[in-house]
Amino acid sequence: MALGTEQQRQLIRFLAEVAEARYPGSVKSASGLPADDIEFSLAHGGGLGLVWADPAREDQPWFLRFTAGVATAIPAGRHTDVLHWVNARNLALNTGAYLCLVHRETGEVSVIFSSNQLGTLFALGNAAARDWFVAQLITIAEVSGPDGHECTARFGGRSFQPAEHGLLLALSLAR
Repeated sequence: MALGTEQQRQLIRFLAEVAEARYPGSVKSASGLPADDIEFSLAHGGGLGLVWADPAREDQPWFLRFTAGVATAIPAGRHTDVLHWVNARNLALNTGAYLCLVHRETGEVSVIFSSNQLGTLFALGNAAARDWFVAQLITIAEVSGPDGHECTARFGGRSFQPAEHGLLLALSLAR
């Protein structure tokens, strides 16, 4: 049984096609589910992005979630420095946010960028909404690699690996 609404699957398929055309070979199903379900991951430029839709009924509004894995496994004790870096980045944003997540047991730090958009706009056939979603897709593809390199160079840790879509989803949900 397919997940999500037909509208969600259409939008995810559309965005996956755009991502594959712009970044050939970068798109994978994040969960191993069929490509027409409600998520995919995007590995590009040394970074990892995730696009997914909240499961919803046909009559409910729903959100499309764009997440970029910036860095993970930053050593414990660096969270204050990382928070300053994240806050400086957030001051320049119009949409979305960088988030600093600290592992409760190890103290290791992860940084993600997250942008949540009202996916229901796609149902209206609004070209501006479609273009906005494409812009969000490009943002996560272009942010994850360069920002990950900068963050890990300054604070240690490492970039997210292409196979770590599950970790990225868990961090996105944990925020």
